[in-house]
Amino acid sequence: MKTRGEGMAEDEDAMRPEYDFSEGVRGMTAQRYAQSTNVVVVSPEVLEVFPDGAAVNEALRALAPVLRRGRAAARPPFDRHSGTAEREDAAAETEIRQREDAAEVREELLAEKKRLD
Repeated sequence: MKTRGEGMAEDEDAMRPEYDFSEGVRGMTAQRYAQSTNVVVVSPEVLEVFPDGAAVNEALRALAPVLRRGRAAARPPFDRHSGTAEREDAAAETEIRQREDAAEVREELLAEKKRLD
């Protein structure tokens, strides 16, 4: 297909006459595509530890319960009488717990990596 810089006129219709999308449905397969395709760009230092998708998935499955537990703890029950200071304290405590949980998971993953090497 020519680009505009290669001689195609600005108003020239690039669609070939044999293409007929008059009865096409926009986004008909988009949901199915989105369900089966998840692409994640992984940084090179992560690839050193997790060489393939199976290793990444295994690590994320191990991490998922910790993250779910942290998210559940991060949502304190709503109390309209609670002040901002209490909410900030609860949020800080939750963040500390999440960091501790993440450190534990990191240690477990490193131990697993050493075991596999």
